[in-house]
Amino acid sequence: MRELAKVLPKWQTNRTEGCVASVLFSDIGKRFYESFGWHAFPSYHIEFPSSAGVSSAATPLYSADLARFCKEDEALALKEMATPRSSTEKKRFMIVPDHDHILWHHSKEEFAGDILFKAQPQVKGAITGEPGNRIWATWTHRFYETPSDSVNSNTLYILRLVVENQSALGHLSSEYDLQVTGLKAVILAAQGEAGEWGLHTVKLWGPSAQVQELIKQAGIVHQEEHRVEEGICCLLWYGEGSGKEDSVEWIGNEKYAWC
Repeated sequence: MRELAKVLPKWQTNRTEGCVASVLFSDIGKRFYESFGWHAFPSYHIEFPSSAGVSSAATPLYSADLARFCKEDEALALKEMATPRSSTEKKRFMIVPDHDHILWHHSKEEFAGDILFKAQPQVKGAITGEPGNRIWATWTHRFYETPSDSVNSNTLYILRLVVENQSALGHLSSEYDLQVTGLKAVILAAQGEAGEWGLHTVKLWGPSAQVQELIKQAGIVHQEEHRVEEGICCLLWYGEGSGKEDSVEWIGNEKYAWC
């Protein structure tokens, strides 16, 4: 790992550009990779029970929809990253949530669907709201065990959650009320999709404090989990500073970036 850490800054780059960081997701806790320079960052998620037959006002998203919405999401994310923040001097780091990342996860789920069911999940996410105040999610179905088991760890992961109108977050207003309603509809759609495919739970990685508050306001049954052994988000930073939370803010630390 020490030798790998030395090679990565220039791996698959040209002569003028280097990697800004290396990311890995540890399934053996925090300490092993920490000793080689990959520092553990907050690794938490919100978990919702699946619910077969639940109704939702959200509109389903299909494969043909995703390229456009990923492009919009990417533009929103890059605009946010380019906006200076006077409240902190931390470097901001983000893995861009582009279409290729989403396709990787969906290729994986479609392969599993063909093997297990001779069928592929068609609904890839859900969206609510009017342009300028939309909320949408893309998700993936993960099968770890036989779906027929009454208790299993099969999961619908929300890969990416987008709240288009960030300025309304945290402000009590009619727009905020729409966000509460919209997010509830998207989560209900995810719960229904999980139930339809026999998945035990829905997980949303790394929601911001504002999104966590939206979930509470929506009154959706959920529980918060801080991961300590599996899915630990680790960062080896090649820029200035310690590369830990005191110098780097990892933006959008969601499931789409996992591989």
